Amino acid sequence: MLLDTDVTHQAKCGQNATGDASTGQRVQLEIETWNVIPLHKKGSTRICGNDRTVVLISHASKIILYILNSTLQSYLQWQIPSEQAGFVKGRGTREQIVNVRQIIEKNREFNTSVFMCFIDYSKAFDCVR
Repeated sequence: MLLDTDVTHQAKCGQNATGDASTGQRVQLEIETWNVIPLHKKGSTRICGNDRTVVLISHASKIILYILNSTLQSYLQWQIPSEQAGFVKGRGTREQIVNVRQIIEKNREFNTSVFMCFIDYSKAFDCVR
């Protein structure tokens, strides 16, 4: 987010940016400045893939990101299918296990075949246990 350096605009927003309005110079606001700090996760320290990054951001950025996140969450709540339970707030895998058991019971009752595929996401994501 870059804004033109206009003194009146800076005064309204309480910004303390420096720039030359006559040359159309643009300045970077503090709100976009993020400090990225790599933290070693596991394995060799020479491999960049073994690092996890932590981002330090300003309070204004946190507020804006919180507003965006809550807006997106309310929108995406209706976009995610009901079959997806993992990594979704308010949906657990217990209900999915009950559904699988019911499917198996109904197929046994009517003597039909059922085919299921289970994906082990713990191989793809190190935070899944």
